[in-house]
Amino acid sequence: MTKFKERDIVYHKVTGRRGVISRKSIGVNPWVIVWDNGKRGAHTEDELYTEEEYKKKDKPMSSGNEERKLNWQRIGFAIFYLVIFITIIVIFNKKIFKETEVFYNFYRLLWCFAITCLGFAVIVFRGRYKPKSPFPEYVTYYLFLILVIPALVFSILYWFKISGFPFFTISFVACSILGYLIDYFWEIIIPFIKIIREKLGKLT
Repeated sequence: MTKFKERDIVYHKVTGRRGVISRKSIGVNPWVIVWDNGKRGAHTEDELYTEEEYKKKDKPMSSGNEERKLNWQRIGFAIFYLVIFITIIVIFNKKIFKETEVFYNFYRLLWCFAITCLGFAVIVFRGRYKPKSPFPEYVTYYLFLILVIPALVFSILYWFKISGFPFFTISFVACSILGYLIDYFWEIIIPFIKIIREKLGKLT
């Protein structure tokens, strides 16, 4: 049973930041917090204190200004996905950007995968101070989404026969944002799917 609910005041265990639970999302980091500085973040229960737990602490929490301990596992994953992005672009750039009359091009799907890895690498690096281990989620749940996102974006662009410069622009924006906001993937995609179903329903 969870100890949190929406609108609860919480404190981050590492930084001591105070925030309010905005909502519960779907994913491995279910609690969406709005911090006092206006920023948002998604966290697990293990990363948070309730207001009562915070008050019972023997020592006051830090302000978050001092040096925090780096999580080298998360940094390693960030570097790993950044290397994937760089490797794909360097090795396959000619085939990715090659003009072709046939829209379907495996290397364009590879491009979408590379951009998703870039977006994910950025958000992983931003979480380098989180004490929670990235295992097993980073090799199970997140890996699954990293494969789903490029396939989804590529399929939609294929459906609408978008190619050339518009393809690369739209795919870069979509894949990088979805990779960066991977914790909110289901919240973003489920309403989109509902809209598509409604539109298709009206056509039948």
